[in-house]
Amino acid sequence: LLYPDTPGTVSELARLGSGSACRSTLGGFVRWDAGVRETGCDSVAKQLFPESHWPQLRVLVCVVCKDEKSVPSTAGMQCSVRTSGLMSHRLAHVEERAALITQAIADRNFPEFALHTMRDSNEMHAVCLD
Repeated sequence: LLYPDTPGTVSELARLGSGSACRSTLGGFVRWDAGVRETGCDSVAKQLFPESHWPQLRVLVCVVCKDEKSVPSTAGMQCSVRTSGLMSHRLAHVEERAALITQAIADRNFPEFALHTMRDSNEMHAVCLD
């Protein structure tokens, strides 16, 4: 497969298979930008900090089920956008929370990083359950 070597190209290609896959194309701390184009071609991941930025931080990923999800992520998110009364609140605060998380990473401040990351995770789960 040949593709142009431009910033975000690999991320854009990965997103075709799974939206969140674009975050896995880069190392370190990555942010997935929503973009503004209708085609989604500018919805790509960008590295904020390299792997070496916070060497004391460890991430543990546990796969609890190898089966395919019954509802794909994109379909689940589209459903949440249509049906969740909490989505508008989440969208109103996502940029602020992303800035707080980014600052906590920049400062290597684990208590702040954990606080805002868990708040974001809990909010997203509430949207999905709503």
